[in-house]
Amino acid sequence: MQSNQLRKVVRNRGEILAWQAQPINHDTDWMQFIRRYTVGNHIHGFYQLFWPTMRNRMRLLWALALLSAFAVLFYVSYLLGARYGRRLIHTIVDDSHWPIHNIAFPVITVCNKNRLNWSRLSEIMQRYNINNNQQPLLEKVLTAYDALSFGRFDVFDPLKDEDLNPLNHLNFTQIATEMAWRCDELLTGCKWQTVPVDCCEFFRPRRLPLGSCLAFNEVEKRASVEMSRGTGLTIRLQLNGAKHAPGNRETKGFVVCQKESVSRELTYSIQLISSAF
Repeated sequence: MQSNQLRKVVRNRGEILAWQAQPINHDTDWMQFIRRYTVGNHIHGFYQLFWPTMRNRMRLLWALALLSAFAVLFYVSYLLGARYGRRLIHTIVDDSHWPIHNIAFPVITVCNKNRLNWSRLSEIMQRYNINNNQQPLLEKVLTAYDALSFGRFDVFDPLKDEDLNPLNHLNFTQIATEMAWRCDELLTGCKWQTVPVDCCEFFRPRRLPLGSCLAFNEVEKRASVEMSRGTGLTIRLQLNGAKHAPGNRETKGFVVCQKESVSRELTYSIQLISSAF
C-alpha cells in the first residue's frame, strides 16, 4: 500500500515539473495572425519585422527602413498631386471664323436592334433545303442571334441543351447576311441639305458588332454647308414590327452612331415606346 502511494506521488510531481517546464506563449491572437501572414508574403522588408529568428536590433533597423520608404512614397505622391492640381489646361482656337464648309459632316450609322428580317425565313428554308424537323431548331438559333446585343450573350442560354449538329452544314454568316435589313426596308424620306435624295444611294451597308447596319458619309466625307436645324441629314426610320422575329421579346428600336473623327464616336439608342407599329 505504501509503495503504491509513493509511486503515485512521484508521478504527480513529474507531471507538475513537466508542466512548469513548458514555455509560456505571451503572443496575442492578432500577433499570431500577423506572424502567419508575414511568413508567407512577398512584401520586401515587411516579413523581416516578424521573422521568428530575427534579432531585435535588426528588427528595429528594418522598421526604420520601412518607415523611411513609406515617408518618401507619401511625399512624392503629394508632390505629384500638387503639380497636377496646379497644371492648367489651355485651349487655343486658331481661327474662330473658320468656314463651316471646311468641316466634314460626321459619319452616321443606323442599326436595327432586331438584326433580321423574319419575312425572308421561308425563302431561306427553301434555298438551303431545310426540312420541317430542322425548322424549329433553326428558328431558335436565329431568334437568339436576332436579340443579341453587347453584354447580353445570355440570349443563347436556351441552346445549351440543344443538339446543333443537324445544322452544321449551314453557313449562318451567309444566312444572317441574306436576312439582314435592306436599305429600302429601313430608311425612307431622306433629305440632304433640305433636298430629297435616294436613301440607298447615300447609305452603304456596313457590318458592325451591332449587326448589318447602314452608314452615311463614311467614304465621301461630305462637307457641311449650313448649320441650322433641318439643313443637315434628315431620315425617317421604318420599324416594320410585323417582320420581326416573333420569339424575340427584347426592346425594339434603333441604334444611331455619330462619328465625328477617328477618336470620337457618339451612340444613341432609339427605343420603341408604343407597342403599335
